[in-house]
Amino acid sequence: MTDTEMILWIQNRVRSLMEEKGVKSEYRLFKDSGLAQSTVSSLLHSQTLPTLFTLQTLCDYFGITLSQFFFDETKEQLRPITETQWKIFRHLLHLTDGQQQALLALIDSFNNS
Repeated sequence: MTDTEMILWIQNRVRSLMEEKGVKSEYRLFKDSGLAQSTVSSLLHSQTLPTLFTLQTLCDYFGITLSQFFFDETKEQLRPITETQWKIFRHLLHLTDGQQQALLALIDSFNNS
């Protein structure tokens, strides 16, 4: 799955969860979830992946786990993740936003070389 495909999938998933919970607007989502208005707008309209903090905050708001967020209902399974990916993911929990951005730049440099 490309970044663009993942971004679209996340946006659609958030919209689906909003509908399920009866959240009718971005305004209501940012007011009730505690996320900044710019974060919610970026999440639903931009072409950037959300931070882990943003995803966890949304999951807390919707009353689900990250695993449940990424559950693929069309295939009735979780999207597969390798042990190495899981280790990286756990380490991300302890990084600041600046460190996450630096790591992302490093990873992007691998993809561009």
